[in-house]
Amino acid sequence: MICRINGGEDMPQTVIYSEKRADQMEHFLTKNDVVLDLAGELPKDASSRTYYRLNHHDKKVILMDAPAEADRVEPFIIVANHLNALGLNAPDIYAQDVEDNFLLLEDYGNNTFSKMMNDGHDPEDLYELAVDALAHMHMHPQATDIHLPAFGRDELQIEAGLLPNWYYAAKTGKEPTDVFKKEWVEAWDKVIEALPEIEQTMVLRDFHCDNLMFVPGYSGIRRCGMLDFQSAVIGALPYDLVSLLENDRRAVPEAMQERLLERYFSKTEIKDKDAFMTWYRFMSGQRQSKVLGIFYRLYIRDHKSGYMKFIPQVIKLLEHSFKDPMFAPVVDVISKHIGTLTFVEDFDLEAVRALKLNNELPL
Repeated sequence: MICRINGGEDMPQTVIYSEKRADQMEHFLTKNDVVLDLAGELPKDASSRTYYRLNHHDKKVILMDAPAEADRVEPFIIVANHLNALGLNAPDIYAQDVEDNFLLLEDYGNNTFSKMMNDGHDPEDLYELAVDALAHMHMHPQATDIHLPAFGRDELQIEAGLLPNWYYAAKTGKEPTDVFKKEWVEAWDKVIEALPEIEQTMVLRDFHCDNLMFVPGYSGIRRCGMLDFQSAVIGALPYDLVSLLENDRRAVPEAMQERLLERYFSKTEIKDKDAFMTWYRFMSGQRQSKVLGIFYRLYIRDHKSGYMKFIPQVIKLLEHSFKDPMFAPVVDVISKHIGTLTFVEDFDLEAVRALKLNNELPL
């Protein structure tokens, strides 16, 4: 086994490889004239993927190691190539092994939008760049010329259903009942069925400041480097804009949101702004329901506690979204089975881990 341990929730975590996986990695790197340096490991995300910054001749490259079947590299390759063909900026792929799931990628550096904002860069400048890139993608005539899964009623339900399936256990110490799940799905169906028609586009799903990089040496929208898009789908137009502006990790002031929305509309040809904004408000409530469930699942099932610090912001966004009358059926079910949505931090974690929790819903 190869094992490396270092501490801190926002730093690289324990890395353990079987002999087979270590041999696969060594073969891939040797074939591409790269030497593995475990000290180059980068902070992990919510997936099973691990990233390393390595030396390749006279430049830095990023090794993506995706050992799990659920994190195969083909979707990343397909979407990256498509984004670049649209005139956007996804990392160049220098080498790939789709059988063993390794990629060598362009290194964008360390300047995520979040880091730049923390270092004092004007947030609105960066948000404007992200909005411009998103508007360009949405208006590109070939944006949907890619084979991706459709993101419809079932997918919206599955995402929102992460709240009863995982948050409920932390809140109550119990498994969600079949009755609760049934009423949850029925409530969301009422909300979804009342939505207007909306244009479909490519949706990257995690379009936010931690996954956007400021890349020097480019101009225009190509200064906005994009990451973590391998789960892209074809879905509702406002999804990624909501991910950016109604984000669980960084609050965007309301006045700035309004300016950025107007900027987006000025650069697109949205035919029905009222329908767009209805979906925008819906996606905010739907997405935060998903995120609340995911963060508790990461803590309970995956032993990743680093996302718990974002939950107060998630709750705040959900409270704001659920004031919209469209969510009345969902609010009624929450009041009946959960009560008030609160940040649940001090609960019997081991007892909850012993419950039979899953992502299932009666769809």
